[in-house]
Amino acid sequence: METISQVGDQGGFCAAPHPMARGMGMKSLSAFSIRQALRNQDTARILIGIETYNATTLDREGNQAARILAERSNMAQTGSSDAHVLEAIGLGATIFPGSSITEFVAALWTGTTQVRKEPEWGATQVLGKWAAHYLLSAPAHINAALVQRA
Repeated sequence: METISQVGDQGGFCAAPHPMARGMGMKSLSAFSIRQALRNQDTARILIGIETYNATTLDREGNQAARILAERSNMAQTGSSDAHVLEAIGLGATIFPGSSITEFVAALWTGTTQVRKEPEWGATQVLGKWAAHYLLSAPAHINAALVQRA
């Protein structure tokens, strides 16, 4: 509630990212906290969207629960790849009428966004790709740490 209010105080708005996702220590907004924010008149005008499709989530049930909550709450739905590796970019996206940022914001406010879905990655693919990229980038991270010490 405090974060949402601070965003609103600065003229912004919020869309809840990967809500209700569980596992691997992930701390996401719960359905209860989202409903609580929507019951408050001040935060309800700021929390206008909810990510209902995350193509690389480890918790697919979270996507479904978020979609149901968005539909029942009349919130704009967004999609993303939540890409942590290059190959995942574009697996999910938010589609809206027009092409400008102004039209995107208007679509969020009016709830006229749509979610484009490419096939979701399974847990093995998500973790495997992340681990492979992490291992491949390890020498660069080690080198940067050594340079900093020097």
